[in-house]
Amino acid sequence: MSSGRRPLWRRGFDTVERAAAPHLERAVLSDSFLLAVGAAVRVHRLIGGTVEAASTRVLHALNLPTYSDVKKQTWRTAEIEHRLRELGRAADGTGSTRRRTR
Repeated sequence: MSSGRRPLWRRGFDTVERAAAPHLERAVLSDSFLLAVGAAVRVHRLIGGTVEAASTRVLHALNLPTYSDVKKQTWRTAEIEHRLRELGRAADGTGSTRRRTR
């Protein structure tokens, strides 16, 4: 293949894309498409919320943490670590932000 020529797959793709682009652009800008996408988003949220609520009940019934439980604990741990670093710097009296090796 010479350096100035596009690969065969690319030429085929460009040919199909040129033919389809105007029709696809008209379709995605139509009111019908926007209504369909809006409905799909609402259904996705409804299903996702229902599934999440059900899985949360099941996990809590099994005494297991949910994603939101783990996320909250991660934030709390990060906050505690941050406060400990600040206290360590204050105790050192240096105020420096250097990392200590273990």
